[in-house]
Amino acid sequence: AVTCTATSTTVTVTAVNGVGTLQYETIAPSPIIRAKQTGTSFAGLTPGTYTFRVTDANGCYYTESYTIDAVTPIAIAGNKTSDVLCKGGATGSITFTVSGVATVGNYTYSLTAGTGSIVKSGNTLTLANIAQGSYTVQVTDNATGCINSAIVVINEPAAALTFTSTATNVNCNNDNAQITAAAAGGTVNYSYAAVVAGAAAPTVYA
Repeated sequence: AVTCTATSTTVTVTAVNGVGTLQYETIAPSPIIRAKQTGTSFAGLTPGTYTFRVTDANGCYYTESYTIDAVTPIAIAGNKTSDVLCKGGATGSITFTVSGVATVGNYTYSLTAGTGSIVKSGNTLTLANIAQGSYTVQVTDNATGCINSAIVVINEPAAALTFTSTATNVNCNNDNAQITAAAAGGTVNYSYAAVVAGAAAPTVYA
């Protein structure tokens, strides 16, 4: 079989019966790439369908076709499942999906850019609890030697989350106090909560 590291292969033809010295050749594809020979091995053949012919001393012959399959390159795709939620944190995650391998899981992998711990499950690689940065995972098919890689960038908020509040006091014993809260930085679409002293749970404000 051909691989990513060996782009050609050898086919050995076996014949039985026949009279005298047998001669072997390829008659397709055209142009003929192997003339008649007494050896049974044909080296340096690249992917394709070949027709072999064996001829005996009486001119009797037999033909047989054989297909050398092309190698299927390994492929990897990265999918960002989460960016970092808080600046300086490590809540990012990526899932890499590997395909093009004959046997599930029959490949090796390495993190060539970025830091973290990869978890392998069949043809899925997961990188979790990672910080902002660029992550490159390289995979190698153990059967074919084919190599591929994927890059995913994890982002984080441009600024850390900050919070300010101002209060207006009650006037003339009325229930007219007001607290104004404002958040900035972090991840947008904020929600606010206020806890009244003695309350069992906070009141959430969108």
